[in-house]
Amino acid sequence: MTETCTCCVCELKFKEEEVKHIEIKGNVKDICKECVDSIKGLM
Repeated sequence: MTETCTCCVCELKFKEEEVKHIEIKGNVKDICKECVDSIKGLM
């Protein structure tokens, strides 16, 4: 099962086990691993 990355940067398709739930400003997002890595790089 694939879903769309809800990160505002991309709409990559990803496998469910690669989804990371991240809370950003009180909103929980389902973000693919690549986006997580890029977000962590910005923090």
